[in-house]
Amino acid sequence: PKTGLGADALKERVVKMALELEPKEDWAVVKAKCYAYVSDNMSIDVSPYDWYPAISIWNRYNRPLSPVAWSRDSRISRKHYPEILGPMYAGNNTGRWMVWKDFDHIVPEWEKILALGFPGMKKRLRDNWQETPHYRACEIVADAALRMIDRFVSFGESRLKSRVSRPSEPFDRLPRQIASLKRLRAGEPKTAYDAMMFIYLYFICSEHLDIIQCRSLSIIDRTLWPYYRADLAAGRTTEAEF
Repeated sequence: PKTGLGADALKERVVKMALELEPKEDWAVVKAKCYAYVSDNMSIDVSPYDWYPAISIWNRYNRPLSPVAWSRDSRISRKHYPEILGPMYAGNNTGRWMVWKDFDHIVPEWEKILALGFPGMKKRLRDNWQETPHYRACEIVADAALRMIDRFVSFGESRLKSRVSRPSEPFDRLPRQIASLKRLRAGEPKTAYDAMMFIYLYFICSEHLDIIQCRSLSIIDRTLWPYYRADLAAGRTTEAEF
């Protein structure tokens, strides 16, 4: 749906944005503002056929922030170790090795952040606030994540209101997506589905928007087990449905 921009249009805009901001802002703030622009303007969908919302920038080889990060990476490399760039790229290009500054992988502390949720992470940031570019950048990203959830909810509700009901369309998924997103907008995950929605959203924010490769979806059986058992006990789901 025409709910925003695709990867190429976003890439063009954030490259220009970064060039304008870098002389005036700390790099952390520059990247955070570019991230927020992508989050606020990417095309989205919330479909009755799916359990999770969609974004338009799935291709990890065409992520909008990649050229912004690569440009800075190249400048740092030329400044600090220009003498090894030639051999490094030669080996990379011929397949003899693959070398780069590997700061783009994370394994989130899932149990801690699931207990907080998106609003709780923002509160933790403010409770420990320091007036530095790093903290300002984190707040920009935290606010963008909350606005992203608002976008999903708003579009999902508009789609729900305008739908044409057909027996073959599983529209029960749409209100359940919206309800889960609203719970995550208000606080920490309450159900197993909420927890999976949180993990999914955190992953796409990291992997596809922030270009930080999220190398874990948690220890899923251990992480989801308390939510699942609570859902069964409360009658919110059945084993077959889950």
